[in-house]
Amino acid sequence: MPKKINIIITFVVMAMLAALAMVGGWYYGKDIPTDGWVIKDYPDLSGNQGSFMTMYNQEDGTLIVIDSGWKENEPLVRKVIASYGNHVTAWFLTHYHNDHVDALNEILENPGDIQIDAIYDSPINYEFYAAVAYEWDCIESYDKYLALTEGDERVHHLLKDDELDIDGLHIKVFNSFREEIEPWGDVPNNASLVFKITGEEDSILIMGDAYRQPLPDYLIENYPEEIKSEYVQAAHHGNNSAPGYFYDYVGAKEVWFEAPKSLMESDEHTAKELKEYLEGNGVVVKSYMTAPNVIYFK
Repeated sequence: MPKKINIIITFVVMAMLAALAMVGGWYYGKDIPTDGWVIKDYPDLSGNQGSFMTMYNQEDGTLIVIDSGWKENEPLVRKVIASYGNHVTAWFLTHYHNDHVDALNEILENPGDIQIDAIYDSPINYEFYAAVAYEWDCIESYDKYLALTEGDERVHHLLKDDELDIDGLHIKVFNSFREEIEPWGDVPNNASLVFKITGEEDSILIMGDAYRQPLPDYLIENYPEEIKSEYVQAAHHGNNSAPGYFYDYVGAKEVWFEAPKSLMESDEHTAKELKEYLEGNGVVVKSYMTAPNVIYFK
């Protein structure tokens, strides 16, 4: 066989292997399962950091959504939800910054074919938020969310220590809005829902944008065993995040940075430093550079 053809075949095979690795099947050295849950984390169409994650039960079609991303991410969110049948059993909103809530706001304003059974959020006090909000806190996104959900019986406010069971998954809340977080600063980030989703075998810790130093220490002190998880959504997109020792303590084998290359490789941000620290300890780090990222979860 000519050398040129050999080279072409080699590149094609390598590309196929890379594609399989990206969907997660061969990464763990096993076939892609057709049962259990599939968790996916998506890049944001805005080109910025954002947060949009889905959990889909391959056996019965239950769909859980976490956050949504910027307004520009709306087409992707709609496309993904449509691919799963346009029925969302539970939508978790960690907090009210525009890179987490704006696409959801667009869908609430014009749901189209999308049916949402329940929305779970952090019940931040408006007067408190308005009094401490920075210019970049985008309180208008919260204004819109409140207007769109006023009187909506689907909306449930989660508090610290609340627990839910959804289709065989157990969900425990470790952080939500409470006024004693005021000394930590940076509301609504540190009022984010922080919760753990536990299945029969696997677990994932969702950190939202809660990152300020007192919070990681608070979680370790108050939930020393409960916060330990195989997978972690990096706090605050991995930038100005929880310290490295927090991720060591949690014991995650894989951490997702919901961030683009411009943030992951910048010397002006701390995401690069945290990524290198985690990888030095044998942790797999995923970001928008490898997205959509996939976990087969039981």
